[in-house]
Amino acid sequence: MRTDTLSIPFWSPEEVESAIRPALAQIEARRVLAYPTETIYGFGGGIDRDSVDALVKLKRRPLGKPFLLLIAGPDMIERLDLRLPSYAANLVARHWPGPLTLVLRSEEHTSELQSH
Repeated sequence: MRTDTLSIPFWSPEEVESAIRPALAQIEARRVLAYPTETIYGFGGGIDRDSVDALVKLKRRPLGKPFLLLIAGPDMIERLDLRLPSYAANLVARHWPGPLTLVLRSEEHTSELQSH
């Protein structure tokens, strides 16, 4: 496992703006990102096999344990080629944009979809 890290502060609006390109470069390089949330630091990365494998390895996550996906809206569901059951699609149409959490079974395992 690679142990080299890149630290990019982003507390002020200027730091946030300057952090976007390096963070996107890390995602494109299939690397794991650590980022602050309201209460703890989260880990994340791209939604592709290499990025997910890197996150599984870093967290020593059991194989088959589901992941949380943060979905921005219906267009992202289409880009990720996700299929929603009709009842979930109706909820999305009624409540997005806005907070909505869906817990769904995927082809491989259960996935949680959450929008902000």
